[in-house]
Amino acid sequence: MQSWNSDGLWLKAKFFMDKASESEHGSSEFAFNAALAIECLGRSALTKVHPVLNADPRDDANILYACGYAFAKPRSLPAHSVFIRLEKIIDPFQKQHREVCEFLALRRNAHLHTADLPYENLKTSTWLARFYETVAIIHDFLQKPLDQFLGKKGAEAAVALIKTLNASVLSAVKSKIAAHSAVFAAKPAAEQKKLHEAANSIMAGPGYNEEACMCPSCTGNGKLTGSRFKELPEQYADGELYNDVEYLSTSFYCQSCNLSLGSIEEIAHAGLPTHFTKGESTSLHDLYEPEHFREYDNM
Repeated sequence: MQSWNSDGLWLKAKFFMDKASESEHGSSEFAFNAALAIECLGRSALTKVHPVLNADPRDDANILYACGYAFAKPRSLPAHSVFIRLEKIIDPFQKQHREVCEFLALRRNAHLHTADLPYENLKTSTWLARFYETVAIIHDFLQKPLDQFLGKKGAEAAVALIKTLNASVLSAVKSKIAAHSAVFAAKPAAEQKKLHEAANSIMAGPGYNEEACMCPSCTGNGKLTGSRFKELPEQYADGELYNDVEYLSTSFYCQSCNLSLGSIEEIAHAGLPTHFTKGESTSLHDLYEPEHFREYDNM
């Protein structure tokens, strides 16, 4: 029953999650590999209970294979049935977790079997936090630490995103945005324009860990600040070594209306990006020149 081994399926899920982590969170590659990972992870949970739960019941040969009698290559249970069974077996795995799994599975199918591009412009705010919550629930069931699957930094970021599902935070953020919006709307149009122009000037050259982002309160140009999360693979062009660096959003401030958001939870509930990517370049000469000097200094 090697095909339906729980540990083997978990390792395969981790392989796809590692592949996803090589890309930025907002990319098609990340979402596609995450969809593959969550299905393998779900099958790992089912086969931990018993491999027969992963068998397509429409053919007895599949059930017999799960019981140790191999007559032919077995057919696994369809993905949507995997998630239905998880909802029945794992108490914390509820309707919303099944739905995010099905959401990703449907897009995976469209990605593979149609000319559609279902992952293009797919906002992480629509699925990523719930995805990570689902991954955490399955790992609790498997009695495996989350950082084994996502890495230490990835697990910390996932836990932060899971907290964004807190409804009380959502209510507080909506109230904050509404209050700042009302104060800004009460200002004369000329003053609003002047404030927006000043904010645009400030954000014309954002810092290395900053990104200009439209304010949800006054629609001005606000500043999204993040902490360095991961570096994506380097690319070489025109004598320069480029690589994209992904940041995890940590705060937001709008110079125009003074809206301030101080956590990833608030940022997510405000509809702002939880991640952003910035490019960095390094001259190959600058990169290797220090080694050159050290080599001759030692002679």
